[in-house]
Amino acid sequence: MQVNALAQSNQGDEVFKEVRVAAEKFERRAELPQWADPVKTIPDSTSKAPVVLRLADTQFLVADRESMFVQRVWLVNEPSAVASLGHLSLDFQSGYQQAKLHRLGVWRNGVYLDQLMSAKIRFLQREDRLDAGIYNGNITASILMEDVRVGDSVEFAYSVEGANPVLGGRYVNWASWDQGLPTELRRVTLNHAIGRAIRWKFVSDSNRDVTEPVLSTVGSLQRVQWQHRNMSALNFEPYIPIFFQPDRHIQFSEFATWSDVSNWASALFVRNSELSPEIQTLVQKLKAEPDVDKRIVGALTWVQTEIRYFSVSLGESSHRPSQPAQTLTRRYGDCKDKSFLLLEILRELGIKADPVLLSQQMQKGFAKALPSPYSFDHAIVRVSHNNRSYFLDPTLQSQTGRLDALGQPYEGFEVLVAANETNGLTTVRSPNFAEISRDELNEKVVVPKFGELGTIEVKHTWSGLGAEARRQFFARVPRNDLEKMLLEPYESRYPGLTRLSPSVINDDLINNVLTVTSTYGSPKLVVQMGTDWVLRYSPTNFQQMLTRAPAAQRVYPMLAFGAPPHTRSFNIEVDFPSNVAVVTDPQTRTVKDRRFEYVSSVAFRGNRASATARLALIDPIVEPKDTPAYIEAVRRANELSVPAFVVRRDEIKSTGLFGLAAKDIGATIKGRLEERIKLVSTSIESGKLKGDDLAEAYCDRADAQSDLGQPAQALQDAQNAIKTAPNLPLAYACRGSAYFVQGDFARSIADYSRAITLGDVSFNNYYRRGHSRFYANQLNAAQDDFAKAIQASEGDAEGALYAQLWSAWTLQRLGQTLPPAEVQRINSQRNGAWPRPAIALFAGGMTVEQVLAFLERKRGDEKDMALVEAHFYIGQHFMIKGDKEKAIEYFRKAREKQVTIYIEHVAAGHELKALGIAP
Repeated sequence: MQVNALAQSNQGDEVFKEVRVAAEKFERRAELPQWADPVKTIPDSTSKAPVVLRLADTQFLVADRESMFVQRVWLVNEPSAVASLGHLSLDFQSGYQQAKLHRLGVWRNGVYLDQLMSAKIRFLQREDRLDAGIYNGNITASILMEDVRVGDSVEFAYSVEGANPVLGGRYVNWASWDQGLPTELRRVTLNHAIGRAIRWKFVSDSNRDVTEPVLSTVGSLQRVQWQHRNMSALNFEPYIPIFFQPDRHIQFSEFATWSDVSNWASALFVRNSELSPEIQTLVQKLKAEPDVDKRIVGALTWVQTEIRYFSVSLGESSHRPSQPAQTLTRRYGDCKDKSFLLLEILRELGIKADPVLLSQQMQKGFAKALPSPYSFDHAIVRVSHNNRSYFLDPTLQSQTGRLDALGQPYEGFEVLVAANETNGLTTVRSPNFAEISRDELNEKVVVPKFGELGTIEVKHTWSGLGAEARRQFFARVPRNDLEKMLLEPYESRYPGLTRLSPSVINDDLINNVLTVTSTYGSPKLVVQMGTDWVLRYSPTNFQQMLTRAPAAQRVYPMLAFGAPPHTRSFNIEVDFPSNVAVVTDPQTRTVKDRRFEYVSSVAFRGNRASATARLALIDPIVEPKDTPAYIEAVRRANELSVPAFVVRRDEIKSTGLFGLAAKDIGATIKGRLEERIKLVSTSIESGKLKGDDLAEAYCDRADAQSDLGQPAQALQDAQNAIKTAPNLPLAYACRGSAYFVQGDFARSIADYSRAITLGDVSFNNYYRRGHSRFYANQLNAAQDDFAKAIQASEGDAEGALYAQLWSAWTLQRLGQTLPPAEVQRINSQRNGAWPRPAIALFAGGMTVEQVLAFLERKRGDEKDMALVEAHFYIGQHFMIKGDKEKAIEYFRKAREKQVTIYIEHVAAGHELKALGIAP
């Protein structure tokens, strides 16, 4: 029963039409049911809430004819509530139910004013879902009362008799226990014939009390009654997971197990006639395809395309599917009709297929409830093929291509397979879900000269459901409108942006991957701000992925994200004018919460800048106690990297007389580090930073001090970081770095291990601990760390390459060789971007001379910085060869340019010291 469900015949998105109801389906003045036990003394209330439920009584009868009796009494305390309580409604299914109205009136000053015959009643049929192809035949009796005043108590009592015959006489029902209003008396009663095994369960995900029932026998009926007085209203919070039930309800079911429900559902999907000639022709055509995967997809695509979706759920058809022949003749059907047709086609093809029931609303969490057909609202098909289960939805739009590349909207859902072997619920799991849920955004920016036309190429790639959704959308949208939509997010960021050429849509139907490439131009991709030049960017495909918690204090869990777990990635590469000379060591930062992981990596060498970001969704549930930590993690992820590249005036080369640069790279780095220390010191001394933010500032300054050759100051700041935030993994990694620079490898290993133990299992911690273990002569442990770093480097492809380098020569120092498959893979990429040629040096695919020749293609600071790395790697190469003189020569070269921010510079010093040479 709904209160204020209908204020008019067309309210909001709900559209109704008035219909006639047969006299025997609705009785206006009916005697109270003999089996019912109405509350004779209605509780008084002193509550001043706008509306108070003085009585909420629900009674059920399970006998030869099922029935439900409802009695409600509301007290109106404010004028704003009068309109809603003067308009009541009740729903019933005219196909198999009869509604009876017993009491309708107003208590005023102790006098009952009967409105049972004077109230206006209209019978309405909801049409709001016709556009979605759904027609269920439910009838709403809309009841308009007269003369309801503040201080009145509105009484409403009715019953509904009859049960859906599709259940085969077995009883299934439920009653909401909590109400949205303060309630003086809540009572629920189940009456069932003695001997019928009606199971009941008080279900809730909240920590509210469970009311125990009183059991008694009344004549031939077993009575189970729950009763509670003075119940507070149930308050909801935003973003509660759809499968979490904060309200308590009582469930009844005559189904003993989920296997019973499965057997019931299986019996509904039994064909009673031969397949039509059209289907037989289709089957023969599909059998001609030698690839079984293509037969399955062909059958699915045919049903999705040829049978339009329309649901007519009247009576038994609410759960019983139409026969395939009827569905084919009508050329339409709902989820169960289309699934039944697909099942029969697949079975004719000799493919094992079973119907599957699921809930698009609840999704999961059914183990806490009693087995019931009413737990589900959707039907799909499970195909068992090649030792794997595929869950196919024939109501989706024209899926095609590889079977294992189809989009999967029900990943993680708990479903019930209607099959003989079913003994419980099944969770939908796709072993390749990461592959079929890709969302990758790549941007390439070229700025030949500040203030002049620059270009940006945007390439967005989707797979699985993302590809399918955009494929359908692009087919409906006019091309000009699509181009405007693609341009819009960039147009607001870059003034004067124009499309340089039509966007290119590459649709790989076989692998279900869709890519859109657009190229734009603007003279203001980089804008001048004071004396700096700034290029802004944004991972727009990350927007609105994570829920922003409105408050840290919650009663119920919160949904961190609504989409199935998946990963989105963003990458931008920028070529600035050739006279730009920025020296920034690549930095990778990670924020890891139990709900998500965000990894950001930024690099700026010479005139080339790049940034990558990866957001992986892991667990959608935030428990109330974890909400503050989640809010902090989201904040830190948002602040992890500044979405802009900044080129300062002193980072633009002025060649001067004879074309000589004003500073060499070492001097430039020293100046930047000194300025960084000055800026961070100002922030620390301001007193505005607290907790983790202050600790991070100490770490920032410690890193700069290490790079400047100030080990004592660096270690002191690292100690301060740990003192400020003793549970912050970054603080220990910071001190581990300071110890490594000083050559105290044992302590460095201990600190990196502590950071990992505290939960930061990121690339950087394994990678840097590997360095410390390498120089502590723990080569096997170092090799293990480099392998873990590579595994943890998802989203940081550049980092993975450097870990592969250290892994390669560590393995060879252990006297082992690279696996043949690895050698082949490395050498196949030897002419790729740096440092791939260096990796090939250790796989025999490049010589020292070839590596150095490769770097001759580079120019300016980018070349000098790459040479620092190359000289260190070549030194390692000669160490493996046993040529210590050559190794010393190249280790010295690695330190000549004083690129102190590079691990290669520091490590070359450790190598020289180990060889008895002063760094």
